[in-house]
Amino acid sequence: MYKSRLCASSPQSDADGDGLGDVCDPCTNGVVIQSAVVRFEGLLAPAGDDTFVLKGDLVFSPVRPPIDPKANGMRVRIEGAGGAVLFDATVPPGQYDPDTRIGWRSNANQTFYRFRSPTAVDGLVNKVKLRVRTLVPDLAEIKITGRNSDFAGVPPLAPLRAIVVLDPPGALLGHCGERDFPGPPPAPACDYVTPGPEDTFPANDVYACR
Repeated sequence: MYKSRLCASSPQSDADGDGLGDVCDPCTNGVVIQSAVVRFEGLLAPAGDDTFVLKGDLVFSPVRPPIDPKANGMRVRIEGAGGAVLFDATVPPGQYDPDTRIGWRSNANQTFYRFRSPTAVDGLVNKVKLRVRTLVPDLAEIKITGRNSDFAGVPPLAPLRAIVVLDPPGALLGHCGERDFPGPPPAPACDYVTPGPEDTFPANDVYACR
């Protein structure tokens, strides 16, 4: 309620000049997600068997900020036309719990993080993979997936925007990335994928943005 009142009020500072006040902006002074792909599959009946993938590279300049999703969690947001919020998933922090099968794991060098949950967090996220490379000091690679959800209502709400926040909820330090898919091509755009001769999915079953 407090944030809603602030979002409705004016004036508001807009540090990144995107037309959205900082209090309401989930990604202030973030970067553009490079090589971004958003893909929804299984859109045709039956409902509840759909899958989701968001992958891409966050390239920070001059170097990436400290990243620790085990301590901070992650926020994944998909918006539709006019900024309508379609999904807003807050992936919780915390070490992986073998009893609940929820949480984060990392390698010894803290360069690869993996989150798992048997049920989709906020209807969107089951798994996250985040990798940083010591020889590429500005790069963070992400892959976020979901399953057994219902995404059939997403295509009519395009154009889409994907947002990933590494210091949730509001990316106050700018540790975030976003990608718009305004279309039409050659600009980044979303459309149904036409099945090829070797594909097994039918028409209008897969919707992808790239």
